[in-house]
Amino acid sequence: TQRMDQFKADTTLMEKQNYHSSVGNRVALWKFSLESFAESPIYGVGTKKLTQDICTLKNKGVIPVCNPHLHNIFLQELASHGILGFLAVILTLFTPLIYFIRTLMNTYDRELRVLAISGICFTGYIIICGLTDYILFQNFITMLLYLVLITLMSFIYYRKNLIQNSPSKSTNQPNSVTL
Repeated sequence: TQRMDQFKADTTLMEKQNYHSSVGNRVALWKFSLESFAESPIYGVGTKKLTQDICTLKNKGVIPVCNPHLHNIFLQELASHGILGFLAVILTLFTPLIYFIRTLMNTYDRELRVLAISGICFTGYIIICGLTDYILFQNFITMLLYLVLITLMSFIYYRKNLIQNSPSKSTNQPNSVTL
């Protein structure tokens, strides 16, 4: 309830055009991201210029902090790298998500289902967190994201091949072969 009370207080401040709060800062940054996107919709304004422009907003008193990013993975890519960057992040996140969902829907194998659910949860978590923060800002987190996705997808690929080449292959029963 404390978070909800803080959100209500932040909303009240924003109604008075005061963005000097956690939520207000994000909303001001998100509005700014759309303005930056309009400035260069195909290629974006670039990460360095975007960060400099954010600091200019802080110096003008619009936002309280000079943030290095826009607190939204989708708006960050849209503003800094344009529609091309936005499409890249969409493909990066939603291609594995679709792969995991299809795997889950098309198998009765318990191990494949666990791997697919793990992939769905991980990718969903990244997407949801990306709505209020820019998690790809640090190289380590980006590498970890790709490592986890590639590992889960590789395990699924390996397991599918194992099932496909198993002599006890059955289409109606869950396969009992383990990793």
